[in-house]
Amino acid sequence: MRGPDHALLPPWLREFAEDRPGLRVIAARATRIGAGVAGGGLSRFTSAFVTALEEAPGDMRVARTPFISDKLALTDARRVLGERWGVTHLPLDVGTFGGMPLTRSQKAAPIGEAAVEAVVPGSGFSAAITWRIEGRANMPTTLYYALEDAASRVVAEGATTVMAQDPLQKGKERVRFSPKVVKRAGHSTQQRAGALKWRVSLMDARGRVLAERVVDHP
Repeated sequence: MRGPDHALLPPWLREFAEDRPGLRVIAARATRIGAGVAGGGLSRFTSAFVTALEEAPGDMRVARTPFISDKLALTDARRVLGERWGVTHLPLDVGTFGGMPLTRSQKAAPIGEAAVEAVVPGSGFSAAITWRIEGRANMPTTLYYALEDAASRVVAEGATTVMAQDPLQKGKERVRFSPKVVKRAGHSTQQRAGALKWRVSLMDARGRVLAERVVDHP
């Protein structure tokens, strides 16, 4: 255990964990992160732990597949806490860590497959996006969409997180940009055909593009 903090890890809980081989306990303060920054809405430790699960290299193999162990996830979460917020005394832990695979590592290569099956422009500056994600159950996938001009400069952009629940999942998302946003970028709401185009991408947590489709905005 790193440093005494009876409020977070009281003696009875430490004794309880130490008396039961294989039991692991991690404790940290629930300091909420404000909106507009990485991990907004989560606690600092939760944000750091999620980042570790998304970015750490695999340190153990299961059926020849690299996985992140509980020990590496905790170690990497501590690194993120220190780098982002200067926190060096949390989390507290008790028990023997190591040997428990938590999740497949995404560091070396993206996991699973994805496809942007269709992008159908609609009225105004809207579009209906149909996507497919395979082999990424319970892993965040970013759906990025943008309007670009003929020189591929971004006129308007947005993103949302898709969390597939099944090994193979399909979905549809309708997106829309306000005409005011397009006007502020120097474009009229009456564009000639081909002057604007939609770019839609599916990306993993490290920003790697899993699939992309570009279509003209009529």
